[in-house]
Amino acid sequence: MDKYESKIKVVSGSPESIFTTITDLGSLQRILPAGFEDKIKDLQISENGCSFTVNNIGKVSISIGERTPHSLVKYVIEAAMSLTLNIFVQIKEAPGPTPAPESRVKVTLTGNIPFMLKPLVGNRLQEVVDRIAESIASRPF
Repeated sequence: MDKYESKIKVVSGSPESIFTTITDLGSLQRILPAGFEDKIKDLQISENGCSFTVNNIGKVSISIGERTPHSLVKYVIEAAMSLTLNIFVQIKEAPGPTPAPESRVKVTLTGNIPFMLKPLVGNRLQEVVDRIAESIASRPF
C-alpha cells in the first residue's frame, strides 16, 4: 500500500464548518486550487460525487466513501487502469483556547499504485495531497 501525507495545516474555522463544506461535493469548486481548469476537462459535480477527464490519465471519478462527523472524510477516487485511491481528510479542533475558531487538517492518500506507474505519478500524488491541504488551509470556513 502506497501512502502520501501532507503536513498538518492550520485552518481558520471550526471542525464542523470544515466538515460541512468538504462533504458537500456540490461546493467542491470553492476549495479546488486555482488553475485546476487547465488540467481537467468535462467536470461534472453533484452533491455526492464528481467526475472529470485528466490529460494523459483519462476519466476520474470521486465519491465520498466514509464520513465521521466533524473529524474524518474519506474520498474514493477511481481512475483509468482500475486504479483506486483513497484520500482521507482528518480534522481536529485546535488545542487550547484560540481567539477565533481554529482547526488542524491533514490529508493522506493511500492506494496500490502499479509498479510501472510509481515513477510517473509518485511525485505528482504527493503534490496533489499537499495542494489539497494547502487549498483547505487557505480558505476561511
